[in-house]
Amino acid sequence: MKKILLIALVAIFMGCQPSEKLDLTGDWKLTEMNGAKLENPEVEITLAFDTDQLQVNGNGGCNQYFGSYTLNNNELEFSNLGATKMACPDIDNIEMEYFQLLDGKLTAKSTDNRLELKKEDKAVLVFEK
Repeated sequence: MKKILLIALVAIFMGCQPSEKLDLTGDWKLTEMNGAKLENPEVEITLAFDTDQLQVNGNGGCNQYFGSYTLNNNELEFSNLGATKMACPDIDNIEMEYFQLLDGKLTAKSTDNRLELKKEDKAVLVFEK
């Protein structure tokens, strides 16, 4: 009985450990999408967070975008995303894929100058400062 109580207390204590602080500040540049490195020098996809206003903006490779986000522990969700509507035939598919990956809940992890956004434990977007 004492062993079970001790195990339960350890489990509760471990569950109460503070989670690692997620640092979103700064300007991020996309380096990988769906496991593939972005190697097209003409495409620069960026992401910037306004952590005071909970706003996000950046460049999707062609169009500027903007919106809001919520962060609960390390769960990140974008909302009210809008973008300019310029046509860029050579990179429209890349930008469309990027915007689709921003949709839904993402698990975020930041270390030093790297930000990973995951869906179902798979890194779908990797950014660097």
